[in-house]
Amino acid sequence: RFKCDWSSDVCSSDLFIDAGLWDEAWRFTAPVHFSEGIREPLFGSEPVTTEDIGSDRLEIFRNPESASL
Repeated sequence: RFKCDWSSDVCSSDLFIDAGLWDEAWRFTAPVHFSEGIREPLFGSEPVTTEDIGSDRLEIFRNPESASL
């Protein structure tokens, strides 16, 4: 679980992603567009798994620099 400062668009998950301190991340997307909010972090790689669940999509990313996987 990560904390976000909604007033400054800074999320602690971004700090872990940017520092490479992650092994796996899951991203759910849906066909809904929000005009405001915090954007998802960029993982710098393609998802290793993609699954469509109804009209939503689950993408699983793994850190290619992580030795634990």
